[in-house]
Amino acid sequence: MSKTVPIGNASGIIPVVGLGTWTVFGQQGNSDEVERATLAAIDAGYRHIDCAWNYGTQPGVGKALEAKIKEGVIKREDMFLTTKLWDTHHNPCLVIEELRDSLRQLKTDYVDLFLIHWPTALKDQDMSGETICPLDENGKGIPADHKLEDVWKMDTKP
Repeated sequence: MSKTVPIGNASGIIPVVGLGTWTVFGQQGNSDEVERATLAAIDAGYRHIDCAWNYGTQPGVGKALEAKIKEGVIKREDMFLTTKLWDTHHNPCLVIEELRDSLRQLKTDYVDLFLIHWPTALKDQDMSGETICPLDENGKGIPADHKLEDVWKMDTKP
């Protein structure tokens, strides 16, 4: 079992070492590579997996988790899953949509930690992932006017 620390103001623990699934220099690993890395990490004793919607790695992580649970190597509650809200989904009506999309990709019904990736909102985008960072004609990110303190209001209305 990996070393853990208690989570302040909550019940639970977080493993101090985890597998980060961000890939270097904007190059995304394909789903099979991410799945193999996650399988190896779980076999090596990792119990914390960090991913994010915009990394494009959640499907590979989800396949690995599903496989290791089916094999009986882990139970879902043995794992600590972190994912992050992307900048184009700071609109409170998009937050729950992204969370649901992440849960679907990760093949689980909950994550242990859902963070705001960056405190800067970018122009609202859909969940297609076709545009991760909307840019203006000068190549600069197009900001959105969503207050950071409003993000977690998670408007669930259609």
